[in-house]
Amino acid sequence: MISLKRHMETEHTSAVLLRALKDVYASTLAAVGAGTTRVGPATDGGFQRQFATLGRQMAAADTPADIAATGAGAREALEQWADSVEDDLRRKTSDVKELLVTLAHTAASVAASDAEHVLRFDALTTRLRRIATLDDVRDLRSAVLDSASELCASVEEMSKSTRAAVTAMQAELTVYQASLEAAERLAAHDPLTGLLNRRKIELLIERRVQAGEPFTIGLIDLDDFKSTNDRFGHAAGDDLLRQFSVDLKANLRPGDAVGRWGGDEFIIVSGCAGADACDHIQRIRQWVGGRYTLVGPHGAVKVDLHLSVGAAEWRPGVTAAALVNEADQSMYAAKRRPR
Repeated sequence: MISLKRHMETEHTSAVLLRALKDVYASTLAAVGAGTTRVGPATDGGFQRQFATLGRQMAAADTPADIAATGAGAREALEQWADSVEDDLRRKTSDVKELLVTLAHTAASVAASDAEHVLRFDALTTRLRRIATLDDVRDLRSAVLDSASELCASVEEMSKSTRAAVTAMQAELTVYQASLEAAERLAAHDPLTGLLNRRKIELLIERRVQAGEPFTIGLIDLDDFKSTNDRFGHAAGDDLLRQFSVDLKANLRPGDAVGRWGGDEFIIVSGCAGADACDHIQRIRQWVGGRYTLVGPHGAVKVDLHLSVGAAEWRPGVTAAALVNEADQSMYAAKRRPR
């Protein structure tokens, strides 16, 4: 009786121990399955479900053969999981290496645009290509971080250099633009009087003819101007031209243009047309003619300035040259009339 009782107690203890071992085994398989999902996207939950199934099979195993079969299944699942992780890691490493090579080519291209940074980028691209040959992921990560920091520093330095170059270029462009505007003003204006020169006036007349909008031109001649030069010198004559130009410009209507046509002749291009425009041009003879004070060789002198004015209104079909000739004829007709 004692032996039977001991035998039964031993069997009960073995059964409890076996159940505990199977439970531990099943829990371990479930924990392994849960851990597979933390490795990476390659383990999408399939291995977790597989190990959970193996755990349930282990918990339900009744014979040594069932336990052995479940263990073999667990080993096979682990090998498959390890292969999957290794393949995923290999693909990621390959992608990183390909990215590094591409980055090296890009860095080389960037460096080619700025000779000052060529040597620095050459060293960086060489290092990036060397990194792409590494197989140890830890070494790869460390090297990439170092190279990325250096690349950021290089790009920032290039950015500063570029901004400085752009600022300098903008300053130069501002100077060039100011010089160009000054040159354009000089090219369009008479240097003595500051009025538009003949070439600029001809362009304005031609544009108005092409636009087909009514306008009027007036030609003004300073009568006996040659005698002023002969009596008081060319400096006095130039002074008279400058003073007359200031008065002439002050008596124009808004939108009118005035220029020196040549010598002692001046021209007005008025945006108005009709009798009112012609009358306004004719009245200029009274407004800007008269007495002027000049500085002659022997001090200040006073001269009386008389003007001859002719006007012509543009009509469709009339060319710019014909219009100027018409105003010129009108001016000489006024010159022949007695004052």
